Amino acid sequence: MVNTDIFFCGIKHSGKSTLGRLVSRRVGLLWRDADNLVKALIPKDDTIRSFYRREGVEAFRNKELEAIGNFLSLSHPQTIVSMGGGACDNAPLMERINQKGLTVYLSVPEEVLYGRVIRDGIPPFLDASRPKESFHALYLRRDELYGKLCSLVVHLPDTPDVEDSVRYLEKILQGARHGTQHIRH
Repeated sequence: MVNTDIFFCGIKHSGKSTLGRLVSRRVGLLWRDADNLVKALIPKDDTIRSFYRREGVEAFRNKELEAIGNFLSLSHPQTIVSMGGGACDNAPLMERINQKGLTVYLSVPEEVLYGRVIRDGIPPFLDASRPKESFHALYLRRDELYGKLCSLVVHLPDTPDVEDSVRYLEKILQGARHGTQHIRH
C-alpha cells in the first residue's frame, strides 16, 4: 500500500464512499468523505445541495477546495478520502490532491452508472426531458477528465457483490507504487 493519502475519484454513484469506507476498514486506514468535510464549512441548517443551488458552482468549488485544504493541513494518519463526483471540474482541487496523494479513478461503465443515478428518479442535474442523453454527455466529459487527471485508473468489475469490488480494489492498491504515471487496471 502506498504511504500517502488516497483520494477516490469518480462519477456520481461509482462507489467512492461505499468502497472508500469498506476498503479503509479492510486495510486499516482512516476514511473521510469530502462531502462531510464541505458540510462542516457551511451553515449547520444548510445542505450541500441547497448551498450549491443558492450560492452557485463557483462558491461550492471554493468550499470544496477549502475543506480539502483544511484536512490536508492537519496532521493525520494515512487516509482514504472519497471525493465528490464533480471534483474533476475543480482544477485547483485536482491539482492539490494530486500533489498530496494518490488519486484513484473508480471507473464504472456508463450504463451501470446511469441505472444507479436514476434508480430513485431523475436527479436535478440531468435534463428531465432527455435524462439519458444529458447523462451521456456528462459521463463522456468526466470520464475523459478523470482518466487524464488521476494517477491510477481502476476499471471496477461489474459484480452484484460489493465485497468482490473491495477485494479487487484492495489488491490493486497494495500493488500500486506512488507516482504520477497513469496506471490502468
